Amino acid sequence: WSNYLGLLERAESASWDEAICSVLAGTGVAGHVDGPVATAQFSGPNAMALSTCERFIAVPDRYGQYIRLLSRESADHAWSTATVSTIAGTGRTGSQDGPSAQASVNAPHGVGFSPDGLSIAVADTHNHRIRLISIREGQSWSEATVSTIPGLETDRRVWHPIFSSDGLTLFFSEDQGKIRALSRTSTDAAWSGNTVTTVAGSGDRHSTDGPAGQAAFTNPGYMNLVDDGLSIVVGDRYRIRLVQRRSQTDPWSSAEVSTLAEFEDGTDQAVVTQAGDILVNAGRALLRIC
Repeated sequence: WSNYLGLLERAESASWDEAICSVLAGTGVAGHVDGPVATAQFSGPNAMALSTCERFIAVPDRYGQYIRLLSRESADHAWSTATVSTIAGTGRTGSQDGPSAQASVNAPHGVGFSPDGLSIAVADTHNHRIRLISIREGQSWSEATVSTIPGLETDRRVWHPIFSSDGLTLFFSEDQGKIRALSRTSTDAAWSGNTVTTVAGSGDRHSTDGPAGQAAFTNPGYMNLVDDGLSIVVGDRYRIRLVQRRSQTDPWSSAEVSTLAEFEDGTDQAVVTQAGDILVNAGRALLRIC
């Protein structure tokens, strides 16, 4: 692990070939130091998530056993002006819920902001559960509360939670090669008491395209909802996969899984930009799929 967070930027009219890569946060030294991004330290940061308002970036500090937050004054301020804080975790492994300063995690791997920006879903990977870091309107993240979503405790490790754009569905992947979803009826409704469904994946650990229920994933990782929630782009070890429905009203069980690209060096990291480009971390190279 480099213990850096990277930033890739381009001008609005520029191509990705003209983008500039810089250090977003971290010194490269493993540790747990909050404060300005230039002097902050991380231990195994992975799978960053940007809030809808673009003021915050959540980062699971996997080996440090923390959830960290980068905060800037507004979306117009440069990220170099941001500060890093710890919003959950004690530095020791555990599964304690409650006030964020007392809550504990175990090798978190993946985070996702809710559309209203008031919750962060955390894949508490070695605890085999999804956790929520939540605040109320007007609260700061230092006042957050950590809870465990009931019914998602599993004997499988979980990864990379993402919310649907309406906040009614929470998607996540499991290490048995499945993409799963938990839905609720309204944004005011609790997540408990709802049924977990399989979006795609048969549970076989190999790569097979086809109908969602018959398709297989090797190790589904980073996920992105695209086309207004019609499809999911998934990093799957050596491939970038697409889970695609025909319409918004079709159930995910009717979706088809296809392979967009394959990489010899492997990747589970794929980010879809607002322009529709797919940026892929493959080996030591950053690649673009149009």
